[in-house]
Formats: sequence, structure tokens, C-alpha cells
Amino acid sequence: MNNYFTTQKGFCHVLEDRLVFNKSSDPKELFDIDTAYSVISPLWTAVAVGGLVVYYILLQFASLEESELIHIGFVVAFVLYIIAWVYAHFDIVHQQLIPRNSVLKIKVRPAIMQKAYKHLVVYYRNKKGRVRRHYIILRPEDQGGIEDLEFARAIFLEANIPIS
Repeated sequence: MNNYFTTQKGFCHVLEDRLVFNKSSDPKELFDIDTAYSVISPLWTAVAVGGLVVYYILLQFASLEESELIHIGFVVAFVLYIIAWVYAHFDIVHQQLIPRNSVLKIKVRPAIMQKAYKHLVVYYRNKKGRVRRHYIILRPEDQGGIEDLEFARAIFLEANIPIS
């Protein structure tokens, strides 16, 4: 029996010591999902948007007259900075490897407003001990999503990982 199943973005490998997410049937091949994750990290986004906030504050102080454009730009930059900060602070990043000993449970949830059958939510503890979630989006029903879910259940039950 294979120890991997198909998802919308590739494969999920259930190994003895970790879960691996990639686009290959070989679990050793990593870092091929999206290059955007390595180029645009949450930290760089937060720094760039923070720079925009400082820029608009300086423009506000330099401008002696009221300008709606500066106020709107400041609000937009501030909102983007908050989103980037939350993104970076709460580790909402793409995980390619999750150690098996940190996996707590897996839940099956309906995929709302997505072209998918369902998605699996993997609850695990990160290095800091915080409980985090990783979403595994299954393929649409007409492309084999039901079979993927049944196969994933069998793999996780065989690996003694609770799934509900």
C-alpha cells in the first residue's frame, strides 16, 4: 500500500517520522510547490508595508495642507501592515514538513466556497509548542476527491493518527 495520497496541490506523504507535502511521488523531493513562498515571506512583507506606513507618516508631517490621498494611503498601508503582521506572527505559512510526533489529530471539514470535495485539517504543535493547523485541500468530487478521502483515511488509520 502506498503511503501517500493526492491533493489539489500535489501529494501528501505519510512517513514514519513526518508528513511531507510536495508535487512528486518521491517524498525526498521538496521545495517544488510554489516558489512564491520563498520569495515573498511574511517577514519581508511586514517590513515592506511597515516602510510604506513610515513613508505616509512622513508625508503627512511634511504636508502642510490636508490631503485625502495621504489619509487613504495611510489607512490602506496600515491595514496591509496589520494583515502582514498577523500572517507572520501566527505562522500562517506553507509547511512542507510536519513531524509525526507533533501531529495531534486530523479533522475532515467541508470545503466552503472552493472547488474541492473536502479538506483535511492537520492539528500539530510547532517548535514553540503552539497548536497550529495545516489545510490539505482535496481534489473536486468529479476528479476523485471521494476516493482521495477514503485513501487518506486508510493511510492515517494505518499510521495510528486519529482522523475524524
